[in-house]
Amino acid sequence: RFLSYYPDSMKKRIIGILVFRCFYRTEEYVEAIHWADTLLSGPDSLFYIEELGIDYGASYFKMKNFRAASKYFLEMDELDDVEKEGKRNLLSGLSFANSLDWDSAKIQFLKIPKGSSYFESTKHRLQLCQEGSHLNPKKPAVAGILSIIPGVGYWYSGFKQTAISSFLVNGLFIWGTYEAFDSGNDGLGTLLGVLSFGWYSGNIYGSIESAKRKNDFNESILLYKINVGVNL
Repeated sequence: RFLSYYPDSMKKRIIGILVFRCFYRTEEYVEAIHWADTLLSGPDSLFYIEELGIDYGASYFKMKNFRAASKYFLEMDELDDVEKEGKRNLLSGLSFANSLDWDSAKIQFLKIPKGSSYFESTKHRLQLCQEGSHLNPKKPAVAGILSIIPGVGYWYSGFKQTAISSFLVNGLFIWGTYEAFDSGNDGLGTLLGVLSFGWYSGNIYGSIESAKRKNDFNESILLYKINVGVNL
């Protein structure tokens, strides 16, 4: 309302920042970013870049738009304030980590100044980034090919109990189908054949999905550890 009533006021720049802060503090990050973009596209953009600072990029981070957040923090000039510079590099590192770019995350974490309150947690996060670099994710295509032999694809992904169950169930269906046809019971053999095909196809599809689930699980555990304790 102030800006609409007094568009030429000397205080309009400060009011513009306060509007952004209101959106940010109430966790309306989409509105905060839209408002900030409006301010940055105006004639006072240099003032707003300095005043919006870290919180503009933090809005992207809290919306889980990690690509935009990391890009913003990389393009920011180095800050004179040690605490703010530490927070900028922490957010930048976390943005890369959540994008699974572990090497870039390590580079940003190493830039956190020693005088910053964020420095102590850096060692732990650097170790987690090292673990992330050696995750060795399972390949869904490999799991699918291995599942030609029922259960082997699940075993490859680390689901050993499911692998044994898949092998036994598919084996029983195949054996039952063979016995039915061998004894001249074509009707039962056809029925078991259809069921066998369904279970076999499910074994292949499930093996592919199990590899994806294994990767997602390992990544989510690592990201939980790297994000825990972040209070921004």
